[in-house]
Amino acid sequence: HLSNTVPLAAIIPLDSPFVNPTEKLVINGAGFPGSGDTSPLQYQWRVLEGDLALNDTSKIVGGSSTSPDLIIAPSSLIPGQHYTLELVVSTSSSPSSLPPHT
Repeated sequence: HLSNTVPLAAIIPLDSPFVNPTEKLVINGAGFPGSGDTSPLQYQWRVLEGDLALNDTSKIVGGSSTSPDLIIAPSSLIPGQHYTLELVVSTSSSPSSLPPHT
């Protein structure tokens, strides 16, 4: 059975738009299923801007690119560089929380 609503994704805002790149950074996300959808949630983090390989286990030390939370190791971010990350949530029976990128 297909859900008629898409799941929602949320990223808890950081305390500041600036972070210390020499400290560990914890990014907490969450997903909420669409109405009536009981399928397990699937998560996918994407880097839209900035130089960060989400599959590099020396840089991602907790969570993963497919979990709701992401923990970035100290000194993994480049000082002065701007980063934009996106969390997409989907289920096997509903489309993703965001339209696909073209």
